[in-house]
Formats: sequence, C-alpha cells, structure tokens
Amino acid sequence: MKILLCFLLLFLFSCASTKKFTNEQPLKYSYLPAKLDIDLLMPPNENIIDTNLLDFKSIAIDSGQLISIYLDTLQIPSGVLISEKKAAQYIYFKDNCNYLDKKLILEKTLFNEYYDKSLESERVYQNEIVLLRKKSERSWLERNIVYFGFTAGIITTILTEFAVLHTKD
Repeated sequence: MKILLCFLLLFLFSCASTKKFTNEQPLKYSYLPAKLDIDLLMPPNENIIDTNLLDFKSIAIDSGQLISIYLDTLQIPSGVLISEKKAAQYIYFKDNCNYLDKKLILEKTLFNEYYDKSLESERVYQNEIVLLRKKSERSWLERNIVYFGFTAGIITTILTEFAVLHTKD
C-alpha cells in the first residue's frame, strides 16, 4: 500500500511540474506594407486609335523625282510610306512603352520593399521561435524525474523489505 502511495505521489509531482503553454496570440502587427495597386498610381492607358483610319501595306520609296500626271516634278526623299493607322499605332506603342517602363520601375521598387520587409519579419519570427524553444525547454528536475522515481522506488522496496524482515523477529 505504501509503495502504491509513493508511486502516486511521484506521479502527481511529475504531472504538476510540467510546463503548460498559454494560448498566446501571435504578433498583432505586420511588417509588410499595405497592398498597393500599381495601376492606381499610373495614368489611364487607353487605346485611342480610331478604327476607321485607312490602312495599307507600307511602301518603300527611293529618292528621286516623281513626275505626276499633271507633269509636275516632285523631289521625293527616300523612306517608307506608311498609313495613318500605322502612324497612330506607332505613337500608341511608343507611349505604351513609356507607360510600361514607369510601371516596371514602380513594381521593382515595391518588390524590393516587400523583400526587405519580409526579411525583417523573418528575423523577428526566428527570434520568437528561439524564445519559445527556451520557454518549452524542460528543467533539470523534469529531465531527471524518472531517475528519482526509480531510485525512490528501489529505496522504498528496500526499506519495506527491511521493515518486514525486522518485524517478523
């Protein structure tokens, strides 16, 4: 009966000394900036090309003289003759290229900021993990309670046997 009582006391002592974790809330703040829509910072970029413009295949022109049907002589510079629609598309594509260059610069800046902030938050969370590991580390008594219980059981058994043998005399 005494042995059972000793084991019960040792078990209760070992259960009472374990650490319990509280339900702590995680960090209630974020290091990352708020979501930013790049398109809101950029001016609107709409297709402004009129669909009714004439379009034809581009024509290469050599320099020289052109005699019209009215017998007028014109000096023609060399180049490529393009339609009004292609000229409007060229202007649109050039503006669109500038628009996308500015957008790319903004997105690179935003990406770098997000990356820096994520590294900073990772450092904080790694420090928090180290702190939690230190909190959850078992004490010396908790690590060695089994040895104490085993030793106490052996001593109790020896003392019980000793008492039983001496009371029979």
